[in-house]
Amino acid sequence: MLKLLDVVHLKADDPDVGVFVKDTGTIVDVLSDGIYTVEFIDDKGHTNMEALAKVYCENELAQ
Repeated sequence: MLKLLDVVHLKADDPDVGVFVKDTGTIVDVLSDGIYTVEFIDDKGHTNMEALAKVYCENELAQ
């Protein structure tokens, strides 16, 4: 089970919000069992706000 502040990446690209398997994110909120808010940072250090507004299921994430 993932927890707050775990470093993760997506198992598959999410081009709708501009996050790809190579991108690293940090879990910033645990909404319920297996549902998370993840902050993805681009190579310039900016937060991807579209991805931050989306929730991810545990089966979409890997450590």
